[in-house]
Amino acid sequence: MNEVVVRVSRLAVVATLVASLAWSKGVAPAEIPPVSDGVLRYEAPHQLGPCLQRGGCVVARDAITGEQKWVVQVYTTVYDPFLEQDVQDVFITSLTLANGVLSVVDQKGRHFQISTTTRVVTGDGGCSSAPASWWLGLPALLWLVRRRVHGGQRTD
Repeated sequence: MNEVVVRVSRLAVVATLVASLAWSKGVAPAEIPPVSDGVLRYEAPHQLGPCLQRGGCVVARDAITGEQKWVVQVYTTVYDPFLEQDVQDVFITSLTLANGVLSVVDQKGRHFQISTTTRVVTGDGGCSSAPASWWLGLPALLWLVRRRVHGGQRTD
């Protein structure tokens, strides 16, 4: 009974070590310069900001006072709790402004557009560093472990 739990625990430890060795520390790209239309200054901060994630956020500030006017979350990064967060962050690498439209490119090469008047985001869709379904196999694994631990007897 305990042997199965120990084997599963060892497997989990090995999987975690392999995953952590496979991923190097994530490094944020250089901060990109803000762009301005004379009235507002648009920034894409890399630090944890109003969008509650690192990267994927555009902030509009008054060009003179620096007062924050609005924030748009361009994409959402789905974090896998079994990996270090910094290797999963996806940052904005390019921010340009033309004809009232902000063009954004992220580290994965996705392109987005933000209307500066409506703040509507269009483009390549959401961003996910980890598949949202990474955990779907977990209930089946737990069921198998429970059956094995209880000698094949039904436990539900």
